[in-house]
Amino acid sequence: MILIIGGLYEGLGLGCALTIAKQNREVVILHSLATSRPQDEVQKLYNRLRLEVPTLEICRYQGINELEEYLIKYSTFCTGVVIANGQRAYDFTSSKDLDPSDILAAIEREIATSQLVVKYIFPRWIEKKQGALVSFGYYRDYWNNHLPLNGGHLFSNDSCLFKIAKACKYELYRTLADQHVVYNIRINIIEPGRIENLPLDKLLAVLGEKLDLSRATSLNVAKLCSFLLSDESQYVTGAIIPVLNKPITYKLPNSNDRNKMIVGLT
Repeated sequence: MILIIGGLYEGLGLGCALTIAKQNREVVILHSLATSRPQDEVQKLYNRLRLEVPTLEICRYQGINELEEYLIKYSTFCTGVVIANGQRAYDFTSSKDLDPSDILAAIEREIATSQLVVKYIFPRWIEKKQGALVSFGYYRDYWNNHLPLNGGHLFSNDSCLFKIAKACKYELYRTLADQHVVYNIRINIIEPGRIENLPLDKLLAVLGEKLDLSRATSLNVAKLCSFLLSDESQYVTGAIIPVLNKPITYKLPNSNDRNKMIVGLT
């Protein structure tokens, strides 16, 4: 059974949940209630997902305590975990303006879910000598698909808090991978770069088709995530794997120029 912790809607968690569930694997989504969307809209999405994929179980939690209860409940049956809850977008912050308490708070938010998985899921995996954890990072100097729509910054110019928190998460995962390889526990990070997040209707329409490799979408990310959770990836751990629209083999242009950043990426 695969646990997916994070958002639904048009996020990476939705693509991963549908892709894995369509492979006749049991999937449980632990979905936070922390959303600004109307509750009737949320319920319609839940109903649609349950209709399309009856094996998909959705559990809603509010706060760390409820998440802990679910992790304890499913720890016995869980063979893989996907942490897909997004990190908040920080306002631009210069390194000279950083307050130590803000740094600690950002790091805590970034790794809190991972720490809970290590606390409640890893002991079972160590006993069984099998398990897989996958989470998401970010690819530097690429647009994230939603940032330009919201007038956001380039990641290379984004807040120091964001990048410091991500760096801590990367080192945590590398350390966990090194420490748990002897127990056959695989720990990997996927770095999405300028991918297109597909809404539910598009995902359902293309799930059974051959992947379009000319552009990267959340479905490409989901396929990679499914591989990292499978026995076929038993020798892959401690990896940070980028998923990009097109590979860049030349020097990146000045990241301060948004127009130049788009050249070669579409």
